Amino acid sequence: MTGRSSVKWSSHTAVVAERARQGAHRGMDEATKQLLEMSNDLVPVDTGALRDSGVASVQAELTVVHGQVAYGTTQYTDIEAIEQHERLDFGHAVGQAKFLEQPFFANADTLRDTMAKGIAEAFGGAE
Repeated sequence: MTGRSSVKWSSHTAVVAERARQGAHRGMDEATKQLLEMSNDLVPVDTGALRDSGVASVQAELTVVHGQVAYGTTQYTDIEAIEQHERLDFGHAVGQAKFLEQPFFANADTLRDTMAKGIAEAFGGAE
């Protein structure tokens, strides 16, 4: 007696990859919004234009999700943002230099966890 058996296994890698990308997008979106909020607390304020120019954005490509927090997004604040961020010798009555860099590095673990949570939630779980 001869017998035959077979196993058919279907890989749903496209579905898994898309779910991961969507989760990464949601996580990155939340993380960039958190960073914008943290940095807004530290932006030097004279008129408020620099703080008001801050934006958080996320762009997704096929396998990569990019997040960005930027200041100086208007013609009146583009050069000011770089100078205010980098010049350590400016005396700010409100705010400080390195207003974006400092909260990024100080909260890197929290921001990373926020991104990971977005991916985990896409697969039905979260820590």
